[in-house]
Amino acid sequence: MAVQHEAPPPKRAMVPPGYRAAYCRPHYAKEWTAFGSPSLSPDALRMAGRPQCVEIRDGDVIILCMKVK
Repeated sequence: MAVQHEAPPPKRAMVPPGYRAAYCRPHYAKEWTAFGSPSLSPDALRMAGRPQCVEIRDGDVIILCMKVK
């Protein structure tokens, strides 16, 4: 009887240390989904740029991470 090995789970984007996920959306969508109650809107967060905001792409999902104070 052959032993079947499961494939490892696919790698997922990781939120960098010192940041937390604030918003996410599929790349084809217009509306962002908030994680908790971020203090800035997605547009304001994106305009702030680094180091306040880091954008991570995980497949077809975009995750906006904001710097933790």
